[in-house]
Amino acid sequence: MKRLLIFLFLIFVSFSCTKAKPAVHRVQDPQSESQSNGDSEGEVTAKQTSVERHGYLSVQNGKMVDQHGIQPQLRGISFSWSIWEGEKYYNKQVVDWLVDDFKVDLIRLSMAIEPEGGYLQNPKKQEEKIISLIDQGIERGIYVIIDWHDHNANKNQIESEAFFQEMSKRYQHVPNVIYEIWNEPERQTWQEIKAYSEKIISAIRTYDKKNLIVVREKAEVALGLGLPLFITEWGVGEANGNGEFNLEKTDKWVHWMEQYKLSWVNWNITDKEETTALLKPGAPVNGGWDTSNLTPAGNYIRTVLLNFDVSKIKQENHH
Repeated sequence: MKRLLIFLFLIFVSFSCTKAKPAVHRVQDPQSESQSNGDSEGEVTAKQTSVERHGYLSVQNGKMVDQHGIQPQLRGISFSWSIWEGEKYYNKQVVDWLVDDFKVDLIRLSMAIEPEGGYLQNPKKQEEKIISLIDQGIERGIYVIIDWHDHNANKNQIESEAFFQEMSKRYQHVPNVIYEIWNEPERQTWQEIKAYSEKIISAIRTYDKKNLIVVREKAEVALGLGLPLFITEWGVGEANGNGEFNLEKTDKWVHWMEQYKLSWVNWNITDKEETTALLKPGAPVNGGWDTSNLTPAGNYIRTVLLNFDVSKIKQENHH
């Protein structure tokens, strides 16, 4: 994470094309839409999965919309780097627990690239790890963000092209997958980001013509242009993962995302001793966590997700 909470990168959504040319439209006032969580009344049941409700996602008139042409709001949790303390939580049981207990709409798989043990050093192991969790996410009916977790993706373009082409070939016929092609550009120019993005988008579109691709841009630029936004990573702490968990500021941030119906993913599933970690040291590796296993951040995010669980909201509205 490279920004304080309120200044996190936002990203715009690239859709079925071979060039990174997003439509430029202003964000509409979400208050004008009567649907809760982007679902028409009567369409949602407690048994429906997120993907059954929304299906393929696309971009229309500067907004991300679902199969019904309605703007959904997806909420979920990011796995940590697929190495270090977070690696042990990369298993199917954790995916199940996040779906059943946290009620996530999506997960994000942060595949490490450059550090020791990452994709550049051990591509087969990393790819197998990611595929296993993608498949479990598909089985459970949620969306899965495939994240090339890299600060220097432009230097690793050949490897990235090969990886995303393989993923797009494998998952071209399912609506669950979202491609995040560069986690956090650090000091690169927009020209460098754009050139890289166009190459990777083209590689993905060789096979997958429909699923969303997210491309990084700074929040102020994206907001100023009225681009569709998807917050793929935010945490309750500071750029280094630690710092203060300021409840008042975090509540304001969550309210802002809800106000504009922005889909979001919270960082991160790990038991590392840091503010943004959702688990306390030694938390079970296969899920099954009770509140005593969760950090203040973990308990807060779980409560937020449960409060916005669409099936729960619909059931309560009928009482």
